[in-house]
Amino acid sequence: VDLLHELMTFPAMEQLSRFLHVLSLIAHDEGAKTLMTHSYLSMSEHELQERERVASVNAYLEQHFATKVTLADLANYLSLSESAVTRLFQKHFKEPFSQRLMKLRINHAADLLQS
Repeated sequence: VDLLHELMTFPAMEQLSRFLHVLSLIAHDEGAKTLMTHSYLSMSEHELQERERVASVNAYLEQHFATKVTLADLANYLSLSESAVTRLFQKHFKEPFSQRLMKLRINHAADLLQS
């Protein structure tokens, strides 16, 4: 940990060199304990696709929250059925599309009032 804090005092290229050295020390440490395996890290294609869709939903809503946005618009954008988008919202956001959109609009309005 001290080595990592010390890194911040060096120029960028020296930081990189020293960081790689720290990684090498960690990789070759006989007493190191594995915290996560590769199999745990690997996600299925379906999980990756869902994660990308959720990111697309967030980006779309951020870009269009100020206009009239419907579930059909979002479904068309994602190339999914409306029922598939509804399931996506229930699974990942734990709330319906309309509620998510309303919260986003309220948060943006609150930000505008604060600034």
